[in-house]
Amino acid sequence: MKTYVLSFELNNDYDQSMMFEELATLGELQQVMSSTWFLKSERTAKEIRDQLAEHLAPDERVMVMKSTGPAAWRNVMCDNKWIVENLSK
Repeated sequence: MKTYVLSFELNNDYDQSMMFEELATLGELQQVMSSTWFLKSERTAKEIRDQLAEHLAPDERVMVMKSTGPAAWRNVMCDNKWIVENLSK
């Protein structure tokens, strides 16, 4: 499985519950910060983007990047052990 970094700019005027429900179906998910998530999935970045885009308002944004190379972090919301095992290798 690949690990992706997902970043969102969401408009609070819209109900994002369907988008977050869809996000949970894509693979193993960890919230890093309020608008940033890690996702382990067999899908491609484009497939993930396209599936989530169906649930975004026209002015909302999403970016999906495959995680590569070293990582560093401080005081994130998810478990450090998960990051070490899945992202920083």
